[in-house]
Amino acid sequence: MALADFEDFRGYLPGMSADEMWAWIPPTITASDFPDLQLYIEYRVRLFKQKCRSMSGEELTNQINLLYETPTVGDKLTDRNLWAYKHLRALVVEIQQFVCQLEDICTYQTCKEMKATDEWQFLCASHHKPQACCAIDYMTHTLDTSISVLNSKQFFSDDNLSEESYKLIQQIARRLYRVFAHIYFNHQEQFRDFENETLLHERYKQFSVQFNLVPNANFIENLKSKKADNISMTTSQLPPKMKH
Repeated sequence: MALADFEDFRGYLPGMSADEMWAWIPPTITASDFPDLQLYIEYRVRLFKQKCRSMSGEELTNQINLLYETPTVGDKLTDRNLWAYKHLRALVVEIQQFVCQLEDICTYQTCKEMKATDEWQFLCASHHKPQACCAIDYMTHTLDTSISVLNSKQFFSDDNLSEESYKLIQQIARRLYRVFAHIYFNHQEQFRDFENETLLHERYKQFSVQFNLVPNANFIENLKSKKADNISMTTSQLPPKMKH
């Protein structure tokens, strides 16, 4: 199927609802049919959501691994670092959609500090000097900065990525994961509903592991066990540590 046919097949029309816009069923197309990896990733994610929403355990893990498997375009294997970069750009868009759903729930009044557990307070690095922001501002600032940096030709190219650029990807990915951690510990109903619909956290976590982007200690399940340990060890109220 030609890419032009694919674009026609999507059929975005004026006045179309969000549910209708995202409900189209992708045809079968190879990476070589796309002029850009970003479009191919969007296509793969749509296929994944339709196929894997009801999966769990090892079956789901295997399908996510396939999602991040580096493709061959023509007769050339895609650069692995470039593939990670393109996926992170796509994931940022989905995280932004998630955060937008929290604007009436996560406010300055409900979440005055950006925290996951009480052990750490995260400082916002989107300012000249890192500073404390309420959670919704931290998440919004971090997403805006991430999008700006990831789209900057100063740091990234469409051909290959330097080691310095990859370190920047690791830094961005680590900060973005804090969005999931905050929502999980402070807005569990919204986290559960969005995860059931999109599997976004599961995909992001496995992406982070596969490309060595986020330390294991930062993942929610490890924060949960650490939180339980802290509760059992002390009843005193200690000031939170700071991270930026």
